[in-house]
Amino acid sequence: MANTARHTVILRTLIFVLRGDEVLLIRYQSGDGDTAGEKSERVGIHNGIGGHVEAGEDILASATREAMEEAGVKLEAPRIAGVMHIDGFAGKQILNFVVVASTHDEPISECDEGALDWVNIDHLDKLHTFSDLKPLLRHSLASESIFTGTARFDGFNLLEMRIDGRPVALDGD
Repeated sequence: MANTARHTVILRTLIFVLRGDEVLLIRYQSGDGDTAGEKSERVGIHNGIGGHVEAGEDILASATREAMEEAGVKLEAPRIAGVMHIDGFAGKQILNFVVVASTHDEPISECDEGALDWVNIDHLDKLHTFSDLKPLLRHSLASESIFTGTARFDGFNLLEMRIDGRPVALDGD
C-alpha cells in the first residue's frame, strides 16, 4: 500500500540538450561546499544538466536559465518530455520536469559542478550515470507525448521506476 502521508516536493528540471546523435552531460567532479552530503556522493557520475525551479518561475524558463548557467548554451525548441515524481533521492521528494531541447552553441568545458561533454547516445551504456538517466532519455526521445512516472530511491540507489503506469526495467550500472 502506498504511503498516503502528505509531503512537500522540490521542483527540479533535468535537461537533455541534443545535438544530432549526442546529448550534453555533466560529469560531477567536486563535493566542495556541500553541506547535505549529496554532492560528494555523485562525484564521477554523468547526468543531464538542470537544477532547481525558482519560486514563481515557469518550468521552461527554469530549464533555459539552468542551461545557460551550467553549460553556457541557449536552448532551442525546449519541450517538456515528462514529469517524474521521485521519492527518496538523497532523502528528498522531488518533482522532476524532464525537458528536451537542442542547441547550436558550444558549451563551456566546465562549470562549478563538473565537466561538460557531448556524449553519443549509443555510448551511454559505457558511462557511470544515475540509474534513471538512461530510461528517462529513452522515453524522452521515443515520443512527442508527455510521459509521467515515479521513481523510488534509497539514497542514490534506484529501487523502482514506473513510466506511464508501467514498470521500467532497471539497467545495472
